[in-house]
Amino acid sequence: GRSSMNEQTSGYAEYRDSGVAWLGEIPAHWEVRRIKDEFCCLDRQRVPLNSVDRGKMTSRAYDYYGASGVIDKVDDYLFDDELLLVAEDGANLVLRNLPLAIIARGQFWVNNHAHVLKPKFGSLEYFAHLFEQIDFRPYISGAAQPKLTADRLMSRSIPVPGCVEQAAIVKYLAHVDRKIDRFIRSKRRMIELLNEQKQAIIHQAVTKGLDPSVPMKDSGVEWLGEIPAHWEAKRGKYYLQEIDERSTTGTEELMSVSHITGVTPRSEKQVTMFKAESYVGHKLAKPKDVVANTMWMWMAAVGVSQSEGLVSPSYATYRARDENLFDPSYLDLLLRNSAYKANYQSRSTGIRSSRLRLYPEQFLDLRFVRPPLAEQLNIVRWLATETEVLGRALVRTQQEIELIREFRVRLISDVVTGKIDVREAATLPEIEDAELSADWSDKLEPNGHYDESSEIDNDE
Repeated sequence: GRSSMNEQTSGYAEYRDSGVAWLGEIPAHWEVRRIKDEFCCLDRQRVPLNSVDRGKMTSRAYDYYGASGVIDKVDDYLFDDELLLVAEDGANLVLRNLPLAIIARGQFWVNNHAHVLKPKFGSLEYFAHLFEQIDFRPYISGAAQPKLTADRLMSRSIPVPGCVEQAAIVKYLAHVDRKIDRFIRSKRRMIELLNEQKQAIIHQAVTKGLDPSVPMKDSGVEWLGEIPAHWEAKRGKYYLQEIDERSTTGTEELMSVSHITGVTPRSEKQVTMFKAESYVGHKLAKPKDVVANTMWMWMAAVGVSQSEGLVSPSYATYRARDENLFDPSYLDLLLRNSAYKANYQSRSTGIRSSRLRLYPEQFLDLRFVRPPLAEQLNIVRWLATETEVLGRALVRTQQEIELIREFRVRLISDVVTGKIDVREAATLPEIEDAELSADWSDKLEPNGHYDESSEIDNDE
């Protein structure tokens, strides 16, 4: 039979005006209180680092929370409690690409970019959900460093159901979250499989050609294997040279480089970062130039530019020594295919993935496969047709993920503000912590893939 969480989609019997513009009507038996009536805002007490066992600082007993839960470096405020941490300043207050409020339990460090709230009573989980629904932007001050002061935070009015009802809301949302997470994981797996299939087709075409009967020869490198006998496979340095042209006005179009879409105008992307004050001195990329995001080459964040634009000074830009060597679309497909990505990973150097770099000398040392120009054009045309169905399936699956995310956001908002009555969820079974998804990216990232986080332009 269907559980009560599937059947229960109706509202409450009686409502009243909350007196709060963003909230509207609330169930008649709910209360409206200010945040300061529900929470104490704790003063952070500095903890001298020499008084703390440094051996424990890297253990799982200690977690670190900065603005909106960004785990970074150890600071000097130590807590041992169950608390709600709310972003105080920083870009996330406006962008909201990370949770505004997170729950911290046990022993943890907090930096000075988060308000530390201790509930007087009630459910931390309910309030964490609720805080995500509040538009705090009218109460944020400061353009360069947006800030939500403690006074402005604590004076906001919020809906407060009884503790038993808060628990039912939390339980209901946990069950919904589990179902949605399973759905998203299955769709992500589908996207992985579709991408693998698409990459296999591209790899075969750009490194082996379209004619299976053509004579083959050894490419000279193990990871490429055999290539058609009439093709070339020389090191990149024979085909490309690094260039460093800079903008004198900073007015050209801004470009992004990612492993999903290659080189594209930033206006077409949802890149969550502030713009630099001036782009004078940024690198210029011309049409047909290869642009490589040095930091993210291990993810194949590289491509061929279709237009003139500005890219980060930390990127590497390359230009063909002869414009008749490569068709730009063929070269773009070649450089972003799976075999080349594996080599970018193996040749990148750094302590950890977030610090890996592939420098120009390593990139230009790779063998580039070069068919005759006419054959490159044929390969591009054939791939456009051959991968069209896969491309449509990928778009459709991604849209399904985005729709279920939108549904989740609307549902949470409706439930925590009393538009939907879920009190019967109190009878649902408890969900073990291990069953709950710890993957925040399912809930947060607008496009459901690594694309946006790979677009770090180092503009500062």
